[in-house]
Amino acid sequence: MASKTRTPPRVPLRPAALISESVRMLFRRFGVFFTVTVVLLLPVLLLSLAADAVFLNMSGSGAGYGGSGKVLAPILGSTAGAGLGWLVASIVSGLSGLAVHGAVVGIALNEHAGRPARPLAAIGRAFLTLPLLILFSGALALLLGAVGFGLVWLAEQVGARIGSAVGFGIMLLIFPAALYLFARYAALVPVLIAERPGLRPLSRAAELSRGYRWPMAGGLMLAGLLTMLLNGLFSLAQIVTFGILFDMDSGIRQVRELALLLVRLAGLLGWTLSMSLLGIFLALLYTRLREIREGPSAEKLQEVFE
Repeated sequence: MASKTRTPPRVPLRPAALISESVRMLFRRFGVFFTVTVVLLLPVLLLSLAADAVFLNMSGSGAGYGGSGKVLAPILGSTAGAGLGWLVASIVSGLSGLAVHGAVVGIALNEHAGRPARPLAAIGRAFLTLPLLILFSGALALLLGAVGFGLVWLAEQVGARIGSAVGFGIMLLIFPAALYLFARYAALVPVLIAERPGLRPLSRAAELSRGYRWPMAGGLMLAGLLTMLLNGLFSLAQIVTFGILFDMDSGIRQVRELALLLVRLAGLLGWTLSMSLLGIFLALLYTRLREIREGPSAEKLQEVFE
C-alpha cells in the first residue's frame, strides 16, 4: 500500500519569545536607542518647548525660557497662529516618528545579526528611506481607514434593515479586521530598511506573513499592551511632576520652567522606550519570518547600512 504524503509541521513563530528578546535588547543597548531617539525627536522637543514658553508668558509666569515666550506669544497666541503651530507640530511629529521607527529597526537588525549598531548610519538610512516610509505607511493607513469606514457603513445599513444587534455585531469586526491588516503588513518597515524592495514592499511584507498572521496579531497585541503600559507610566510621571512643581510656588518662574522641561524630558524617555520596543519587536519578527521561509542562513542578512 502506497504511503500517504505527510505535510511537514509548521514551524512555530514564538512571538512571546521575540518580545522577551526585544525587552532584553532594549535595555542592553538602551544608550544607543535613546541617543538616536533624542536626535530624531529634537525638532519635536524644540517645538514643544516653544509652546511651553508661550504658555508661561500668557499665564503670567514670566517671559518663558529666556524671553522666547514673549517673542513667540504674538505669533502663536492668536487662533490662526495656534492652528498653524498645531499643523506644523503634527507634521514634524509624524515625520520624526517614522524616522525613529526606521532607525530603530535598522539598529535592531544589525544588533541581532551580531554587527555594530552604527547609530549615525541608522539615522542616515532612516532619512534615505523616509519618502518610501511616508508613501507606504500612508497607503496602509488609507487601507485601514477604508476597511473601518466600510464596516461602519455596512453596520449602519444592516442595522437599519435587519436589527441593531446584527449591526453592532458587524461593528465588532472592526478591531479584528484592523489587527489582521496590521499583522499582514507588520514587516513593512523592516522590508523597506533591509531589502530595498522598490515599489513592492507591501506585497513582500504580506508574503512573509502568510500563514502566521494570527500568531503575529497576538504578538502585536502583547507588544502594544507593553508600549501602552510604558506610555501610561510616563504620562503619570509627567502629570505628577507638573502638578508638584508647577503649583509649588506661582511666584518662582524658574520652578515652573523646570516643571515643564521635566515633563517634556519624561515624555521623551517614554517615547524612547515604547517606540524602541515596538521597532525592535518588528525587526525580530521580520528575521524570524525570513528564517522560517528561507532557512536559518537567512538570519545572516546583508549589511543593512551598505
